[in-house]
Amino acid sequence: MSWCNPSVILTAVIAGCTIVYVFLTAFIWRATLQNTKATREIIQSAYRPYVNVSKVELDRIRLPGPEVIVTVRNKGTVPARRISSTIELRAAGGNQTVSSGKEVFLGPDSEFHISIGLNAATLPINSAPGFQIVINVSYDGAGKDHYTASGTYDYKGTSHGFSMSEGRMD
Repeated sequence: MSWCNPSVILTAVIAGCTIVYVFLTAFIWRATLQNTKATREIIQSAYRPYVNVSKVELDRIRLPGPEVIVTVRNKGTVPARRISSTIELRAAGGNQTVSSGKEVFLGPDSEFHISIGLNAATLPINSAPGFQIVINVSYDGAGKDHYTASGTYDYKGTSHGFSMSEGRMD
């Protein structure tokens, strides 16, 4: 067998082209896999519920006593399922924790309200107007995905209301 034989040269060229073809196919497969993963993440972020707290307000006029009203809104494009929340009121006189008590279904661009009656014995808001509310919300999307959001809101008095001091609500 001679290296100058045209059939040997042709076989070597075909073998070399095959090896190059295998490497190029591997690179194309890797790029396709990365593109598929990025597309999946874009679709999942565009078509999911985004439940957050849109408003926290203190209603001092309510009877039998003042209430904190928390408005939870789904700003996503699909419904949020099994929404549950825990709200902790923190003040100098003590803490008070309230759960939503039920799991809520919330369609896109919908909201529900949670009212918490303030216990004047443990939360003397009239004598110490500064207090905090810690809100934790958990919910499911359309698939198996589970999401959580939390935030801490400080009450600065009647003229300023509540402002978020830490957390992430999205």
